[in-house]
Amino acid sequence: MKKVFLSVIFLGLAGSAQAGSLISASGSIRMILKANEEARAGKPRVLHTADGAAMVPLPNAAPGLTEIGRSKKAKNFTLSSVSGERIELSSFRGQVVLIDIWATWCKPCRNAAMGMALLQHLYGAKGFTVLGLNDGESPARIQRFKRHIENIMAGAEFKASIAEFIEQPGFDVDLKLDFPTVIDNGTVIGRKYPARTIPTFYLIGKNGKIVWKRTGYGVEVFSQFEDAIKAALAK
Repeated sequence: MKKVFLSVIFLGLAGSAQAGSLISASGSIRMILKANEEARAGKPRVLHTADGAAMVPLPNAAPGLTEIGRSKKAKNFTLSSVSGERIELSSFRGQVVLIDIWATWCKPCRNAAMGMALLQHLYGAKGFTVLGLNDGESPARIQRFKRHIENIMAGAEFKASIAEFIEQPGFDVDLKLDFPTVIDNGTVIGRKYPARTIPTFYLIGKNGKIVWKRTGYGVEVFSQFEDAIKAALAK
């Protein structure tokens, strides 16, 4: 079941000419080299791209789930959204918020976007929201990315796979990336929300405290997100 869902995602991305326009092989290599150079230089903030579906490992940055033993208060920030609206993190107090740190050039981020759209669909009406935190790209580039992903998610094959994945026969919803997305101006990622690899996720409870942090994404860990969100919503 999960393998079917995963194969549809990869086939959809790999077979699209627009996907190629969002990220080139040479661009990926340059990003990897830059990330490794920054890691060797000991810079505190290092982002990286991916080769295929696998995360590119950097020193002390293995993908995985980090439980926050003692909840930390989420650091507030105000940034401009893709549409130019100013959005403040604290305005979501009372909701469960999943911060998704991402970029269009990151393949796991593109796959994660589909997972985030599904999570928003399943739990949005229950007091949950995804908050996309983009790594300083242009609004036009982000909008192109969103249209591309939404076109894939509107396909019949994708919907059939989702229906099987969530065990809801007849699922016929056009999933959207309509949750807020803000663009980092260099003051948030790595300073307030460390992200040595992307995608990186921070789950914030209703009380404004960080519940857990996760680096990396794959459909096989989707249930981890669901379990954590449901637990946070129940508090």
